[in-house]
Amino acid sequence: MNAMSRQGTAVQSNEFTEVELMMRARGLAELAWKHREETESTRRIPRVVIDALFDSGLPRLGTSRRMGGLEGHPLTLVEVGRELSRGSAALGWLYGLTVGHQWYLSFMSERFQQEVRDSKPGLIVDSLVPAGQVEPADGGFLLSGHWKFVSGVEWCSWAGLAVVAKLPGRTEPEPLVMFVPADKLKIEDTWHTVGLRGTASNEIKLERVFVPLHRIFALARFAADGKPQGEVSEPGTLYKLPFMAMAAIQLCYPALGAAQRVIEEYAAWTKKRVRAYEHTAAKEAPYSQMTLADATVKWDAARALMLQYVRDAWEAAEAGQGVPSPEERARMFGQRAFITRTCAELTNQLFLDSGAMSLFETSAMQALWRDVNAASMHMVLSRGDALTSLGRTQMGLPGHHFA
Repeated sequence: MNAMSRQGTAVQSNEFTEVELMMRARGLAELAWKHREETESTRRIPRVVIDALFDSGLPRLGTSRRMGGLEGHPLTLVEVGRELSRGSAALGWLYGLTVGHQWYLSFMSERFQQEVRDSKPGLIVDSLVPAGQVEPADGGFLLSGHWKFVSGVEWCSWAGLAVVAKLPGRTEPEPLVMFVPADKLKIEDTWHTVGLRGTASNEIKLERVFVPLHRIFALARFAADGKPQGEVSEPGTLYKLPFMAMAAIQLCYPALGAAQRVIEEYAAWTKKRVRAYEHTAAKEAPYSQMTLADATVKWDAARALMLQYVRDAWEAAEAGQGVPSPEERARMFGQRAFITRTCAELTNQLFLDSGAMSLFETSAMQALWRDVNAASMHMVLSRGDALTSLGRTQMGLPGHHFA
């Protein structure tokens, strides 16, 4: 079923049709699936898959046409991400970060946009928890610090690193993201994790690296007011979407796509599985049938919610509604948390019912189980914070800052 065509929405691209984009995503997903054991053992997506991702043009879906991108409709962005994640949650995660970063690059200085476009492969990574210190310098700052969870750092051209500082002309310090070229980064290989191993989300240390003012973005200010901080305002609806609504949904489809693969793997395994002792076909067991059906409709609901989330955000942007209200933001936070937690819960149930053979490292089920749960743990997907935030705003109280 093609949700985008069903809505009558064409891909906004000068180069590819929707069908071509999805075919590219499907081919990449299968390539990543074939290399899943290498991904697990090396704790990084294999180079052949990384190269194929950037050669595909898919990461340019969030980039404006003016800057050489595809400027895709967000329904296309999320469906491509889901399909990639069906082959590798880590690949979908990296794609989502790339698309999200290229999108918000469009609100930055023209000079930095050009620098990113001229760099290869042009991948921006970031760590948005302030963990640095700055010293004022002529034309910018000297940046030092230690940042964690920098997904994709070993393949990047630039890293955006969060810090709290006062820009020239401002009266108070504020959260900023300072962008540093890859050759200035000191990477520490610390990503020994249960899930999402292929993202190579390692750590960065810097010591007094100069960052000029044109490579600094007041991200929290942009999230609050939606106003571009560069010289050019992109005219497309894609660049009228609220920051958190657009950026955070890119972290939902890794769990959704991987959970889709879990359902497929469970069905394929159960069809051929013979239960020990009873020597009966597992596919004949009513509980297995019910478990599969239950997971399938829950997955359908999660996907439908993701697509509706995107449609709602798009329609609001087209209508010129601007920055969402606190309750609208909290509701979207709750929806994101529901999507990923639903995927984790249905994955857990299928894993538990798949039998002890799924415990072995050679089983795809155990790797998928780890990845779906890991992909659901990001702080902008936290169910506790999301539902508390929504409940508070419904009571007229301030919500969570990740909403």
